[in-house]
Amino acid sequence: MLHLYILFFLILSGTVVRYFIIGQIEVTTIMIASLSLVAAVVLYIVANILSKKEQAYIPANTENWSIYVLQKFLHTPKPLFKGKEQKGVYQRLFTKRWHRVVDSCIEGKAPWYLSFRLSIGDNVYSVEWEREKLLANNESWLIYKNGELFGKAATVFNLKNAVHLKESMRGTLG
Repeated sequence: MLHLYILFFLILSGTVVRYFIIGQIEVTTIMIASLSLVAAVVLYIVANILSKKEQAYIPANTENWSIYVLQKFLHTPKPLFKGKEQKGVYQRLFTKRWHRVVDSCIEGKAPWYLSFRLSIGDNVYSVEWEREKLLANNESWLIYKNGELFGKAATVFNLKNAVHLKESMRGTLG
């Protein structure tokens, strides 16, 4: 959706610049630009419909933990199941506003800034992304339980894992 808003802004800016330079406004250009706004609204409506499907999700016969993610534009709470019983809620978070902007620019496929909150029973677990070094390949997260630091997790990027094309994560809890 953000791409469509940026496209509308760029076309409209180009039309205004053209008006100041040449002195003409093309109505067809403005009409084409407005189509990107209409498309953004349609995408928002579709994302809302998919969000309602996520809320109505009931898993198949399984005893594993499961969650249903259909859309990534709206970061609404999603039910978390163990078997067929809803145990909690999952929600994607961003620690800074510009993280949300970057994530929406690459359509929810950003490997960075992954932070989320799990509510299971009376406990609320928050997993917050943190950057230890600017150019490091390792990502790390702080894990909070009910607002108190509960543990840490980090990816392990070393030569052995890179050669074998494996990824691993190390975590400490408590």
